[in-house]
Amino acid sequence: MVDVYFDPDLDSPVPSPKHDYNITNTKLRQLLLEVVDASESINEVRYYSHSLNSWLLSKCFTSHAFIVLKTDNCWWSMEKDQRGITVQRSKYLENVRDKYRRYDRMAGTTNRIEMLKKASGNFTVNDLVLYLTRKGHIGIPAIRMRDVYFDPDVDSPVPSPKHDYNITNYKLQQLLLEMVDASESINEVRYYSHSRHRLLLSKCFTSHAFIILKTDNCWWSMEKDQRGITVQRSKYLENVRDKYRRYDRFAELDEIKMLKQARGNFTVNELVLYLTRKGHMFRRNYFFANCYYNKFADVIFNLF
Repeated sequence: MVDVYFDPDLDSPVPSPKHDYNITNTKLRQLLLEVVDASESINEVRYYSHSLNSWLLSKCFTSHAFIVLKTDNCWWSMEKDQRGITVQRSKYLENVRDKYRRYDRMAGTTNRIEMLKKASGNFTVNDLVLYLTRKGHIGIPAIRMRDVYFDPDVDSPVPSPKHDYNITNYKLQQLLLEMVDASESINEVRYYSHSRHRLLLSKCFTSHAFIILKTDNCWWSMEKDQRGITVQRSKYLENVRDKYRRYDRFAELDEIKMLKQARGNFTVNELVLYLTRKGHMFRRNYFFANCYYNKFADVIFNLF
């Protein structure tokens, strides 16, 4: 099960095309054996915390904690969230402290990245990873990985009792290989948006964006929200456009609007594989993070 993101050289300006950043915890242990300073003693351990959203009042829902380790020649960061385990390595503290998977950490305007406590080290990075693996702390339980809701036949009046709709994204890839139209080229891509709530003023937090794909014989929808990834398939546009997990979409103030469209250039299978490798097919269940989820639609549309 791929649940670890490992970046052994965060100092490089661009990701290495030869390095697979999304790996299993078994592969992580193997790679660490090849890194010299992973077998050196940890000199210092730091506990950091930062805000995820500056506009929410309660820090309870928005703070994120991570660990920074100092060996003789390198700094390491280790943390866990809905995307899995992230391990980063750099010669410079600021790279692992201020970056997350090569992006700036989402720290609010009123809250900085703060070091809350620190301690001396007493074993190696290899020892630490081995201990955490044996205790089950590295590795996401299977139920947490079931981030995808996949409905291959929205046209059926009732859900099939034989079909498990909540699956992992790896199971999704397996199921798509069994579907003829998933290997056909996408002819058309549409970007839709609709309103969610009438009470909040900023549209950033109230609108929801999703993608519609057209193959030769079917229509597909793809979207992300707090519940995870939703992929739907139907012979009719209105079923995937107007329905969400077999319920009418929640559009109170505005109708469901198509904002833009483009021509397709690859298959549904290729699209899902790309999104998985880039880490987009995992849930990120931050409180009221609709702006983040809308970026999922942006990522897909910008590929075409």
